Amino acid sequence: MLTVREVSEKTGAAIPTVNLWCRSGRLAGAYQESTPYGDYWLIPESSIVGIEVRGRGRPPGKPSTTNKAATSAAKANSGASAKKRGKK
Repeated sequence: MLTVREVSEKTGAAIPTVNLWCRSGRLAGAYQESTPYGDYWLIPESSIVGIEVRGRGRPPGKPSTTNKAATSAAKANSGASAKKRGKK
């Protein structure tokens, strides 16, 4: 059995992320143990096999359609405001 900190070190995920995985049921067999000092999670080592942790930020790939619309609108507006200032 592993603690949240140990799972975090083995997978490279942040401690709050591992806690979220435990609460959401992503780590099969994880259970919460209660002590007078507080609760903690115990996670079977077999449940972290195959866990992939992606990096921080937006995942790579195509930008969403809302981002495309916002980008094209910003480009259109920047040209119009430059004309109002008497440039180009």
